[in-house]
Amino acid sequence: MLAKLLMIPGPINFDHEVVRAMSKMTCSHIAPEFREIFGDTLKKLKEVFISEGQPFVIAGSGTLAMEMAATNVIQRGEKALVVNNGVFGDRFVDIFKAHGIDVDQIQTEWGKAADPAEIREKLESDDYKVITITHVDTSTGIANDLEAIGNVVKDFDTLYIVDAVCSLAGQRLYQDKYHVDVCLSGSQKALGVPPGLALLCFNQRALDAHAKLKQPVECFYTSVNNWLPIMQAYENNMPSYFATPAVNLIFALHESVNQILAEGMEVRFARHEKLAAMMRKGLTDMDFKLVPENGCAANTMSAVYHNGITDAEFRGQLSQEGVIVAGGLGRLKGKIFRVGHMGSINENDICATLGAIQRTLDLF
Repeated sequence: MLAKLLMIPGPINFDHEVVRAMSKMTCSHIAPEFREIFGDTLKKLKEVFISEGQPFVIAGSGTLAMEMAATNVIQRGEKALVVNNGVFGDRFVDIFKAHGIDVDQIQTEWGKAADPAEIREKLESDDYKVITITHVDTSTGIANDLEAIGNVVKDFDTLYIVDAVCSLAGQRLYQDKYHVDVCLSGSQKALGVPPGLALLCFNQRALDAHAKLKQPVECFYTSVNNWLPIMQAYENNMPSYFATPAVNLIFALHESVNQILAEGMEVRFARHEKLAAMMRKGLTDMDFKLVPENGCAANTMSAVYHNGITDAEFRGQLSQEGVIVAGGLGRLKGKIFRVGHMGSINENDICATLGAIQRTLDLF
């Protein structure tokens, strides 16, 4: 039976060399060979985040990375501002509320990017310890303008947290240049590694904010206090232990990061832009309408309204044609389908997907 082409917004189809690296015999998490690989990975991740900050790689999902970002620089009694234009903005609100943090929101219509001018006005109206935004929200396929928003946030004493789960290593993101204090991601999307790793990069401003917290962090596994010395030890090729790292996933991450940097970040960004343009043109030529409006469509995935065929019929038949896409989330469930185009994807994959979609349409 032939494998189907997985074209959802994560997990993605993974490069064979990445999968091969993950299948190596497991070694001790303090063995010299693992210390060397993990340390090298952490150092190279700075080039992926494009930051001089401190990377963290922890066993867990992107949601764990969100919670780690939300609990280490802000505490009860302080205010967070969530720029919310999709399901994952809602999730940040829920995380803050779960930890007793006061939350305010800028709620943008789904399909539209956040307005930097509105963000400035809101930051001027109150004292917010942090602001969070989802770079690419996979529920809508929009990409927010991180640079423009960063140029606003830098004028305030507010920490800028970016959810880059569906953008890191695919959508243009320069953490330091964009004034991002905490950038977080997950392994299973544009980074091209199977699910299971939460990744973050804290700049010095964020680490200083953590050190100045008035109360102990109200978490254990996600505490920077517990993880920072571990990451620093591995970077210096020293054995250390807090919780057992996902050894084989880190083998895979090391291979993927090496591939990403061999391709080059600028070349990689440009490739994702080209493939996204191919996908969008192919879809609009078939009379589909994209969810994102006014040119804010992401380069790592597309969210697309159905045009007369039910979600179950469309995705069911498309699967029979050899391609798997995702359904909608939240208020768009049943109304849209979502296509991932990130990581090691190539032009043949785009053409195969578009061809399968056209064959599916021809049957209805």
